[in-house]
Amino acid sequence: TGSMSTPSDKTQVDSSQTVVQQPGDAPVLETIVYSQSAAPTPAAQLSSIRKVAVGDVLNGRFELVERLGAGGMGAVFKARDLRQVEAGDSDPWLAVKIINENFAAHEKAFTALQQETKKTQRLAHPNIVSVYDFDRDGDIAFMTMELLQGTSLDKVIQSHPNGMEKAKALSVIRQITQAINHAHKSGMVHADLKPANVFLTDSGRVKVLDFGLAQAMQGQDKVFDAHSLKALTPAFASVNMLAGNRPQKADDLYGLGCIFYCLLTGVHPFGKRKATEADAARMGLKKIKSLSSAQWKALASLLAFHPGSDVNIQAFEYGFFQGAQGKGPYGVAAVGVSIVALLGLIAVVVINWIGNQQVNEIAAKISSANSERITEGVAEFASLEDTKKVLVLDVARQQVIDNFLHVNRELQQAEDFALAGQRYGLLVPLYSDSSRLSALNSEFQSKRQRFTEALEREVENRITENNYHRGSPEFSHLVQDLQLLQPGSPVFTTYSLKDIMAKEVGLALYLGQAGRANMIVEQAQQLFPEDLQRFQGIIARFNTKERVAQSGHATFGNSDDGNFEGFKAAAALWQQSEVADAASFAEYMAELKTINPSLYAVLQSALYQYLEEGGKGASAVQRYYGAAFPKRKNAVPVRAKDHCQYRFANKGHSSAYRCRDRLTSRINGPELVVVKGNRSVPSFAVTRAEISVNDFNVYCRLYKKCVPRAASPLPITDISYQQAQSYARWVSQLTGQRYHIPLYAQWQLYAKNDSGLQDHNCRVESAGRVIRGNHLRPVNDGYQNSLGLLNVVGNAEEWVVKGGAVVGLGGSTNNNISSCLQTESVDQARAGQAYRGFRLVRELRR
Repeated sequence: TGSMSTPSDKTQVDSSQTVVQQPGDAPVLETIVYSQSAAPTPAAQLSSIRKVAVGDVLNGRFELVERLGAGGMGAVFKARDLRQVEAGDSDPWLAVKIINENFAAHEKAFTALQQETKKTQRLAHPNIVSVYDFDRDGDIAFMTMELLQGTSLDKVIQSHPNGMEKAKALSVIRQITQAINHAHKSGMVHADLKPANVFLTDSGRVKVLDFGLAQAMQGQDKVFDAHSLKALTPAFASVNMLAGNRPQKADDLYGLGCIFYCLLTGVHPFGKRKATEADAARMGLKKIKSLSSAQWKALASLLAFHPGSDVNIQAFEYGFFQGAQGKGPYGVAAVGVSIVALLGLIAVVVINWIGNQQVNEIAAKISSANSERITEGVAEFASLEDTKKVLVLDVARQQVIDNFLHVNRELQQAEDFALAGQRYGLLVPLYSDSSRLSALNSEFQSKRQRFTEALEREVENRITENNYHRGSPEFSHLVQDLQLLQPGSPVFTTYSLKDIMAKEVGLALYLGQAGRANMIVEQAQQLFPEDLQRFQGIIARFNTKERVAQSGHATFGNSDDGNFEGFKAAAALWQQSEVADAASFAEYMAELKTINPSLYAVLQSALYQYLEEGGKGASAVQRYYGAAFPKRKNAVPVRAKDHCQYRFANKGHSSAYRCRDRLTSRINGPELVVVKGNRSVPSFAVTRAEISVNDFNVYCRLYKKCVPRAASPLPITDISYQQAQSYARWVSQLTGQRYHIPLYAQWQLYAKNDSGLQDHNCRVESAGRVIRGNHLRPVNDGYQNSLGLLNVVGNAEEWVVKGGAVVGLGGSTNNNISSCLQTESVDQARAGQAYRGFRLVRELRR
């Protein structure tokens, strides 16, 4: 066994750890890196090496946002390339492997990994993980590589103690074989093949990892000879490698044989003993019954302790996958040089040509920019055998990605988003292993969400402002775009557009605005062509009734068309220029009562409804009217409906379990999520996002106590605590529910920092400059926590009542990310500040 002794029983455990040590006792399932000339790394030196964690930025460029896992060689993080972020790249994500401190302190290991990583960059293959670079930040050594989703093969094997299902196992074996075949043709030996160095993505694609540990077979002029640093895993290393010799192609084959045997049976072929020990003990192989004779012969050849020169990856691939079918090299029975063999060869060539043509045709359709051709290609793709599917996806992959890069850049209209959504829906499931396409899809979905939300806001603003006839684009076009992208939008469940527009036509006619009424009818015709007669009939009936009224037979006040919604009618009058204040309003109504009693009766009824609903300004109107316009007697207050249920508790991460209260019959309050309480804190609802400028503007416009700001989705800041309390009281009055600034005990329950991604809008500095933070972001941007809340950490610091004091909690965009959540501001808590905002808690009704 050379310089390595037999491992003790304690080492016979599954592991993928990597250590640097001297020859001696070593776990047989761990990668051992050692050099006979190197002295052990002092413990003091190892303990002094800097540790890394989520939130750190390496080399001023790679921001670690999520820890994905760890092995002996080091920990793997999801990271954001800040240089790509600055350049506007839509896919700044990658994986960063932080090399174990043993490697980092071992200068030869670092040099070897750095040199061999550069060689690995040549290995572009669908079954080999893409390694971007190898670098260090001080004493931290790390590798950057493509981001994968799935699990390592050692865990797959552990979950199948009797072996994987044969069909699935053969698929994995084929892909690993293709990866190693490609590497060997490129002049690379992996030299540390084991299940932990093979990754199975969620889509079933195999990726061979850690070619950075591989030994280069060529390049004798290199500065450092990687062979002088031995890297191997004893249980999967060949006799040649265990003897300390330079790794050869055949050494990879022994590791492959062990992996394939484990995959098919669930156990190591030699009970995890090293090849040298198994050879000395003359251990034999237990045949795998599920394999044919040809397959078993091919697999057994990989596990030979002293393989012949004819053993290579190409021979194994042929013997295991084609020879197993009893076929010759060209897929026909070997019957000698005869006319039968010649005809068979010609037939296979023709079949292969037809197969390749089919692959290319389907790949061309999938990579087309035409949705119909893509749909046709996906349908044909579904009927292919698995091997051809892999070929089609590989051929089309780059063009598909290029197409989506172009698509994402050209998104402008609702139709663009609709067509792009269809294409993503067709192709993303096929390329579920592609982190690049996944990132492009995420970028698209974010853009689509922002575009749709902007549409919703504009449609709702037009409704709130009774503006169906002015502005560009036209109201009907806005609604049609929203129907195309989100037919289930809350706008369509909250507002009955057909009825609202019919009432607006009537109101415009009552106010003598025939031109406005006709323009609203034109918009309605675009949206509801089936109801054109209804809208035209309103105008026709009004014209008839006006003539009747003018002839002295006033029946207008009793018409169905006068039964429009009270809030709309009163609010429209209240906000019009000629009735800008209560005094003018009273004068207007007094004059109307004389010159048009019918219209006065309709509006009086509408105002009664407005007063009963508690519309803002109603008390002022009441004071001006006095006894001439008294409140209705025996009005029974209607208790507001409670939209937030206990059964929604802690489910707010799903939109189906969120709730809203209505401020008016047309305007909703902020979105809420329900939080489960405990013995001392009853369950409650809390606004999912911080109160925004747009939210606060509704309060300013309706309550007339503040000046609306420019429309903005940013959190409302730079207001006093008293203003925030006043907003909470106003929301409570309009909704009939109890809203207030959060209590500290409630904040502790909902302020969970468990989104899985450190994407908080706090300040991040690197190389002496601020790379994130120092400016607010929209309240609905960012990752939600497990309860569904956004920006509980960072963005705007939030007011919370703690004991008898008011404090600012959660940190802001002006706080460093390392202390963002722990930040607590007490000084000047009641004063308006640029980075302090708030959210509201709403008590649940019992």
